Amino acid sequence: MSKSKNETKTMMLVVLTGIICLVAGFAVTALYYTPAAVNEAKQETAAAYSSSYYNYYSSSYTSTKTPIPLSAALSDSVINHTATVDANGTVATETYKTLYLNITNLGTATTAIAEDVTLCLEDPKTSQDGLPTALEKTYTRIDYVDTGGSTYPLYYNGVYHEINVGDISPGSVKVCQLRATLKVAPAGTYVDGQTYNWYMWYNQPNAGDYAPSVSGTFLT
Repeated sequence: MSKSKNETKTMMLVVLTGIICLVAGFAVTALYYTPAAVNEAKQETAAAYSSSYYNYYSSSYTSTKTPIPLSAALSDSVINHTATVDANGTVATETYKTLYLNITNLGTATTAIAEDVTLCLEDPKTSQDGLPTALEKTYTRIDYVDTGGSTYPLYYNGVYHEINVGDISPGSVKVCQLRATLKVAPAGTYVDGQTYNWYMWYNQPNAGDYAPSVSGTFLT
C-alpha cells in the first residue's frame, strides 16, 4: 500500500512538472511572439527579400554595355512637300515622300554587333520632339518601311513611336527606308511656304543613353 502511494505521488509530481513547463513555455512564447513582434519580423523579412530582389534585378537592368560606334547619314535631308500644301494650308491629296537613313556599324571585331538598334523621332534621353509643333498634326505621318514593304509608324496620330530595326553586324550598313506622309487636310492645317527643322535619333537601348541623331529640313 505504501509503495502504491509513493508511485502515485511520483506520478503527480511528474504531471505537475509538465504542467509548469507547459505554462512557462506559453509565457515565453507570448513574451517574444506578440502580434507586434510577429509583424515586425514579417516586415524585416520582406525588407530583406525586397532588397535582395532589387539588387539582383536592378544590376541586370541598369548595367549597360559599351555602345558600338555607329555613324548615320540621310540620303536626302530635305522632305519637300511644297507642292503638297497649297496657299491655304490645305492638302488635297494624300502624298508621301521617301528618303533613306543609312546606319553604318564602325566596329571591326566580330563581336561588335550593334544589337536592337532603334529609330525614334523623340530624343530617348530628354524627350525632345523631333518634329516642330507646326507639323505635329494628326494629318502628319512618318513611317519606317521594312524590306518587305510593311510600314511602322514613327509618328502617327500625334504620338511618337520607337521602332526596332534589328541588329547591325560589324562593318555593315543598315539601310532604313523612311516615308513622310501628309494626309488629306482642311485649310489652315499647315502653313504654305515654310521651312522646318526635324530630328531623328538612332540608339542602342542596351548601351544606356547613347543616342546620336541626324537632322534635316521639312518644306511645306
